[in-house]
Amino acid sequence: MKVFSEQFQTRDSVKPLSAKENAIWNSAGCFFYLGCQWLTTVLVVVLSSNYENSGVLAIAMSVGLIFTCLATCNLRTYQVSDVNGTYRDGNYIAFRLLTISVGGLVSIAYCLVLYPDFILLMTCAVFLLFKADESFSDVIYGVYQKNMRMDYIGKSQLIRGFVSLASFTAGLMFSDSLLISVIAMACSCFLVTLFFDLPHRRLFSNDSPSLNRSVVAGLIKVSLPLAIAGTLSAGVTSVVRQYYGISAGTELLGIYAAIATPAVLVQAAVSYLYGPWITSLAQANISSNEAFLKLFWKILIMLLVAMLGLVVLMSVFGLKLLPALYQGIDDYVFIFPFVLIATASVGLLSYVYNALVIKRSFVMLVFINVVAFAVSICSVPITVGLFDMNGINVAIIAGTVLASAIGIVRISSMPGSS
Repeated sequence: MKVFSEQFQTRDSVKPLSAKENAIWNSAGCFFYLGCQWLTTVLVVVLSSNYENSGVLAIAMSVGLIFTCLATCNLRTYQVSDVNGTYRDGNYIAFRLLTISVGGLVSIAYCLVLYPDFILLMTCAVFLLFKADESFSDVIYGVYQKNMRMDYIGKSQLIRGFVSLASFTAGLMFSDSLLISVIAMACSCFLVTLFFDLPHRRLFSNDSPSLNRSVVAGLIKVSLPLAIAGTLSAGVTSVVRQYYGISAGTELLGIYAAIATPAVLVQAAVSYLYGPWITSLAQANISSNEAFLKLFWKILIMLLVAMLGLVVLMSVFGLKLLPALYQGIDDYVFIFPFVLIATASVGLLSYVYNALVIKRSFVMLVFINVVAFAVSICSVPITVGLFDMNGINVAIIAGTVLASAIGIVRISSMPGSS
């Protein structure tokens, strides 16, 4: 625990905040950022003549989701829960640069195989640059979170949300080009990373990015199962959506994306509610398995109650507001509550995922995500055939709920801390 204590020996101006303060700052910033990202999907519909641009953006976002899993290897929870200081901040940062490069190459190859259209391909490529910056900032956020100063995450996300929305809107209004809009958004976010995130990181550590063979080997050993599990988890939603886009067309996918995008607030609420507790869960796991399970179930119940409330509340307002916001979706808006349930189930799986990372149960982590992916992908041709657009949600719910249940049972039956 000595190394862990030293992590918090920072100057008075950056002393740790309470879990409540961290949760407030993190939630405020991240909800604002996600709200701005949602508004980009609204604007791409409102400022375009049809749903084609919305469909293209939905495809780019789906590819971006897979890229993010490869680029981050979902290593944030491991980084934050590395309370014994196995690796330095500079190791995590340097490794992130490496994984961003690998993830970019794989994602571009994926796009070249599936999407030969030049404009679509270029839009996906530039959107990947935007996600690359987002993935890099994530490892910086890990430094803030580990030092219990998530207010810097909140402030960064507030700035990032504003400039990304403003630049995207300006690009679309003045050029009428989705590609130029995404370029503007990516460039503005690069500036936030350069002038806010990197300077504030130095408040906690001047550790320069560095790697050696043993560090790379160790982090690959850790990140490989995380990357596999994370990519499978992302594939549950992204591949299912892409299947529908290929079978039904980008315009119908654009309609689904327009209806579904507000639901990301549910998944965000889940991650931002449990995010500030990750370090506490890691400490509890070191203390005793009983302490870990007590906190795990406390957070789980809190999340289930919050998700239920959000699903009901957003369904009531969404069913009324969405038809007023978008034209031509009246026949499809009934799927919105199912979208919310599907998104909540993905959020639940995310929490179980992170708990397994803390327990260092990587085999089970991969297994439950294989289950989620396999069930969703194998069922989507059937569910789309039966329920049309709503089949996307049914397939996602089937895979993620089953996988979450398996994970919760396994966590509850685990022996002492690992």
